[in-house]
Amino acid sequence: MYRTISTSGYSNITVIVKMRLATTTETGEYLQCVWYNGSTWAVLKQINKSDPDADGQWHTYNLSAPSGANNNPSFALKFSVYADNVNYDEDGWVDDLTVQGTQ
Repeated sequence: MYRTISTSGYSNITVIVKMRLATTTETGEYLQCVWYNGSTWAVLKQINKSDPDADGQWHTYNLSAPSGANNNPSFALKFSVYADNVNYDEDGWVDDLTVQGTQ
């Protein structure tokens, strides 16, 4: 489930978010932030198991959204974790989300 927000009247959309990925065990596991342009989803940021940022620590990301996010009445974000479900201590977290733009 997701909720759209309108970026109508705004450009240079930036997503500022803290993300944290820890204790993944299998190749291919990740935490990701995706955005919706009104018809399709696209990855803004993905932290993979092998990335230096997959260290269990909070990292703040300033993500520039593509131009399709500008002046968009159906802008949305979604966060997901893919893990193997074998180890129940595999976690991904998201906090302090801000969406901003230039009016």
